[in-house]
Amino acid sequence: MEFKKVVLINPANPSSRGTNRSTLYPPIGLAYLAAVLEREGFDVKVIDASVKNLSPRDVVAELSRDFPDLVGLSVNVINASGAVEIARELTKGQGIKVVLGGPLASTCYEEIYQRVKPYCIVIGEGEQSFLRVCRGEPLEEIEGICYLDKGSFLRVNPPSKPIEDLDQLPLPAYHLLPELRLYRSRARRYPVAPVITSRGCPFGCAYCNSSIFGRRFRAKSPEAVVEEIEFLVRRFGVRQIDIVDDNFTLEIQRAERILELIIKRGLNIAINLQNGIRADRLTPELVRLMKRAGVYKASIGVESSSPEVLRAIGKRPRLQNIKLAVKWFRDEGISTAAFFIIGLPDDTEDSILQTIEFAVRLDPVVAVFSRFIPLPGTPYHERLKKEGLLRINPCEGFSGGFFTPTGYFKHPVLRDEQIDRLHRMAYRRFYLRPKKIAEILRDMGSLKEIGWLLRSSLNIITELGI
Repeated sequence: MEFKKVVLINPANPSSRGTNRSTLYPPIGLAYLAAVLEREGFDVKVIDASVKNLSPRDVVAELSRDFPDLVGLSVNVINASGAVEIARELTKGQGIKVVLGGPLASTCYEEIYQRVKPYCIVIGEGEQSFLRVCRGEPLEEIEGICYLDKGSFLRVNPPSKPIEDLDQLPLPAYHLLPELRLYRSRARRYPVAPVITSRGCPFGCAYCNSSIFGRRFRAKSPEAVVEEIEFLVRRFGVRQIDIVDDNFTLEIQRAERILELIIKRGLNIAINLQNGIRADRLTPELVRLMKRAGVYKASIGVESSSPEVLRAIGKRPRLQNIKLAVKWFRDEGISTAAFFIIGLPDDTEDSILQTIEFAVRLDPVVAVFSRFIPLPGTPYHERLKKEGLLRINPCEGFSGGFFTPTGYFKHPVLRDEQIDRLHRMAYRRFYLRPKKIAEILRDMGSLKEIGWLLRSSLNIITELGI
């Protein structure tokens, strides 16, 4: 039986912490799913409970007013508790068929089935598999899902093949989402929309879960990327694009072509390279082109300055590349954010202190110090599980995210209070400098940006007790 009336849900997380609380992007993954279904003639609705502040009970009440044939829920480590609660209510109380997907569902499907009994779970990249589920094809024939066979035995089908030609995907169905002005992030201009120009990461860092898009890099053509950006600008009045790829500059010539086309078409947008790009995939020429295209902020993934820790997580310790990248961005007047992780399993107090001092010397405009959390399906998670150091089941989610002092695991060598102290020290050492405070205030280019800064700072100060 075909499920013609489909509702896709992005569950809320009322317990988010730090900058997670002040940053809320449109659920672009659900927008892609919705666009694929609409193209095939399905009646699709998207409920973004996160931006609407809807509790699981509110979501169930909204669905009960207009029952769909099938509900799709996106599950990650932050919204897991809310997603499972919604799924449980719908499957037990309402009898609605529920399909789960997303990074946590793709990794923790066995544990999820112990808590709730969905119709099936989509594992990995979802567009093709979910479309086949909605068409009503027999579950045993659909690659990339798992389901309870005869109500008791969990059957995991072979994985689906990743989409090779990403240009064939329709434009995300932003018209089904709440107004873009309701979302929040650090923005030079409003409204903001995220853009994903590629999928897959070949590097396999020990802390990172690649269960959705896999390890093989696949990219949209520059022409398709700029077509999507132009669509957002013309149709929705978007004035800033946040590129949220894991590897936007992996293919440097491709990145250059995208920026050249943005310039050629005169789109006049602000661009934020939100995710941490690799410093070894930059050139001075590329950075200059970024500036011309409208890039005002770029983020670099540093994680640690300890060569031993970097090797343990699978990164080559090329700190000189990072120093050069920050210099190149500063030379072009592009604001730079650097990402660091505090409390990695191979960290010691000395390595964390070394990283803090490196952050101060590196002196990007802003630094983000996240707490390590053992994401399910990562090498670090498997190691900590094997060593009996996990305090909770990560498959139940981490509602506090990367900025909570909660000890999700017992560190091999550090006490919880040591990590808490070092986390606070990192923010104090980096930010409590008159010169740094003045630079950050000068870097703010709009009242919206200043408002975001104040909210984020207050959240971090409150959560960490700085």
